[in-house]
Amino acid sequence: MPLSKAILIAQKALPSARLAWIETPSNLNAIYRFRFQTDNDPSYRFPHSYIEVNASTGELESLFNIDKQSTASKIKNWLHPLHDGSIGGNILKVIWVLSGLGSTALFIIGVYRWLVRTKRIQNKL
Repeated sequence: MPLSKAILIAQKALPSARLAWIETPSNLNAIYRFRFQTDNDPSYRFPHSYIEVNASTGELESLFNIDKQSTASKIKNWLHPLHDGSIGGNILKVIWVLSGLGSTALFIIGVYRWLVRTKRIQNKL
């Protein structure tokens, strides 16, 4: 089956979702796997809804829609976009960089203060 036909079958299963990833079948399994981002999925790059289409028969093998999962699964799916800052756009990325720089500054200041307290260096401030 051509990829274009498999995409049409998958899009019928989740018509309002955005296609993000396509995994083509290997020689061992004849399954197209598609990742879709639904309206409630926070991850743009790594969405959590999957559709598998049999490449030989064109049948829909499985459908995993994150919108139909438990609240715990939905909360867990927010971790990655919050971690890499992809959910908040550039504002969240700037906050993440500043928090990293702040942590580094606190470490350097802490080492400096420890060196002064232990009299390994003299306080020149």
